[in-house]
Amino acid sequence: MTKAFRVGKPVQDKPRLLIVGLENVEVKIDVLKLAPQLRTTEEWKDVFITPDLTWKEREEGRKLREELRRRTSEGEHNLMIQRGRIVKRGGNEVQGQQTPNQQQREQDDTHQPAQQDEAPEPVADGIMVNP
Repeated sequence: MTKAFRVGKPVQDKPRLLIVGLENVEVKIDVLKLAPQLRTTEEWKDVFITPDLTWKEREEGRKLREELRRRTSEGEHNLMIQRGRIVKRGGNEVQGQQTPNQQQREQDDTHQPAQQDEAPEPVADGIMVNP
């Protein structure tokens, strides 16, 4: 780990995001691959590790999750979010639209770290830890 810092303003009874800088992309990939195992332990079941995303990417992900919940509650089954789209599990048929930000990222293949009110210096190979 090269650095770690919290983002956002403190809110009572709600932990803030923790941005963690890692040595290189390989370490980042290893951490992200192992992250789901946290859910299997009682002490860490409420901690989530995700790639460092911009606020726009986080908002788009939130909207996709809301749409997925809505569609599931309306009776659609075997859906999942994959690469900025809602798709049927095991099928190639795309059921949702690709987000504009996802389209732009595929075009220019750039990524900026999450923006905050008081922005610390960017983390090249970062992850977000949401306790």
